[in-house]
Amino acid sequence: MNHVRKVLESSPHKPAGLEIILQAIAEISDCAVTCEACSDACLGEENVKRLSKCIRLLMDCSGACRNTAATLARPGNADRQFLEAQLAACIAICDSCGAECRMHAKWHEHCKACAEACDGCADMCRRLSSESDSLIAAA
Repeated sequence: MNHVRKVLESSPHKPAGLEIILQAIAEISDCAVTCEACSDACLGEENVKRLSKCIRLLMDCSGACRNTAATLARPGNADRQFLEAQLAACIAICDSCGAECRMHAKWHEHCKACAEACDGCADMCRRLSSESDSLIAAA
């Protein structure tokens, strides 16, 4: 995260809410990678077919989270409507993926951990959504 901080601090498009942006990029990126790891773990389980919906949601969630983190890392192209739509999509898939993972958490610790990551990511995106006007670049 140190490199992202350096880039954003030195950018002519300094985000107004740098600290929250950095926290969000970390939280959302963690969810993306956690979903990737959980999908790999699910593929290693005996009854993969039972986990197929979960694996698909994990892949979709990872992609949405990666896109959301990348969008936040580009404050110079900040468009409030697009940011709101991106955050809403991330919230929706994290909520769905988290719910699905919770259904398997009793049997798979990796699904429990992933559900927690999805919940944290969705909460962070909700926070960003409520503060979106103050996140648009200052320059």
